[in-house]
Amino acid sequence: LVPNRTLLDAYRLPIQAFFESFRFPGEAKPPQAPARPPTPVDRDELGSREVGSVRSGGLSGVWMGFKQLQLFGSYVPDTRWMTFFDDGQALDDLPRTGLDGFDRSASKANRDKRAFWGTYSYRDGAGVFKKLDGGPDTRITLEKPGQIKLDGLHSYYQCADVDGLRLDGAWAGYADPDDPRHRSVPIGQRCVLRFSNDGRFSDEGVFATLLTREAGSTANGPGSGRYKIKSFSLILNYSDGRLKKVAITGFLSANPAAQNNILFICRTRFNKMK
Repeated sequence: LVPNRTLLDAYRLPIQAFFESFRFPGEAKPPQAPARPPTPVDRDELGSREVGSVRSGGLSGVWMGFKQLQLFGSYVPDTRWMTFFDDGQALDDLPRTGLDGFDRSASKANRDKRAFWGTYSYRDGAGVFKKLDGGPDTRITLEKPGQIKLDGLHSYYQCADVDGLRLDGAWAGYADPDDPRHRSVPIGQRCVLRFSNDGRFSDEGVFATLLTREAGSTANGPGSGRYKIKSFSLILNYSDGRLKKVAITGFLSANPAAQNNILFICRTRFNKMK
């Protein structure tokens, strides 16, 4: 049983994708167009609008999905991202700071992060992702516009462009954001971010309690200021001079300008408060 509607909404699609990954003997496969051998990225398929270092449209962009990990005897959907750049490079991840000002060379030079880098080729609904340092290739197939499947197992959905996004409301890093017990927690210790349409924000303790490892400042106390969103980065300019930059996407393919009950900030799920 799922204890609340928020968790039901969060896991409905990954659970559905998990069961759809199984096929029973004799079950007919859906018809697919014959795939041509993967070739280098065809720029005509990728659209033309720049979004930081990726384009909106085609395979290039940020994709979000779930991989089922077996933990303690049960399968747990694990949130994952892939970033396909328009020059044929790919990252099996989303940088914690998003893509605004992201230094790909520095990332690839980092021993721990290099393992997630590779190149891809894609055309006519079929492609392959190859790791820079070797290892098994990952097959990419188009299921439908905005949805791909990796190795025939894991469905990923193209994240909506968030450039210039303005938010209105409060989002909490709690599974049940409307539990009345959260409201008794003092400001400074709450996992809550508030935003307004005029570009202002208030951090009630998110970086002090939940996102404690984020770069940009050693001072993680609460505060307020102005925000902007571009290239899948949420940029927070605090009135005391602090600057923080963290990744932001909607939930799977949902457009957060219209569907934002769930946001992922720094790859962490935040649920909208009533």
